[in-house]
Amino acid sequence: MTTAKDLFMSAIDPRMEAVVVGSDLPGPVRPVADAVRDGDRPFPVRVLYEPTPGLSAGRNRGICAARGRYSAITDPDITSASGRLQALADAIEEEKVFAVGGRTTVQHPGGQAVALTKALRECHGTVDWPGGRELAVWPYWVTGCNRLFHRQTALDIGLFRTDLGRRGRWMADCEDREFIDRARQAGHQTLIEPAAIVSHPVYRPETTLGYFVRQTMRT
Repeated sequence: MTTAKDLFMSAIDPRMEAVVVGSDLPGPVRPVADAVRDGDRPFPVRVLYEPTPGLSAGRNRGICAARGRYSAITDPDITSASGRLQALADAIEEEKVFAVGGRTTVQHPGGQAVALTKALRECHGTVDWPGGRELAVWPYWVTGCNRLFHRQTALDIGLFRTDLGRRGRWMADCEDREFIDRARQAGHQTLIEPAAIVSHPVYRPETTLGYFVRQTMRT
């Protein structure tokens, strides 16, 4: 199955670059690479192949390949609000923190299989968001598809753990929170900027009781 694991935006003053990490099989047919290369963009786009399966491996490949001071990671299925990257960049520059996470709103295109309680909704992302900038401490936490951080600091403290994160049907989550927690333990703060907004779809199979049971067993 073809998946574009992550899109990395890296600020190169005064430009920006996009690094797309895909898991297309090597060969003449490269759907992700072809789809990304088509189109006229005002910034350079690079497409990389990551043979190691898993979300964390894809993210780490992109971070290492990026060339800017900051790296922002996202997912291929999110919808970004206008000005999101600028809001993240403004916050990290003004507040002098290691990382900034934006607001992620969850949509259910196919509806919900069961009525989701607040606890179940939190399995797919933060439910409570501050009205303004706040430190990313409970009950706030940043999602993987909407964050920006100092690239060199991330390299220094270590990137995403590859024994965590999605790998096909393997549902060992929490690599996002472990990354931020490890940075906090090293003395680096992360901020929530609710003005930086993305919409993330959660599909009906991910709202069944069986899904949440499997996730609890493997997290």
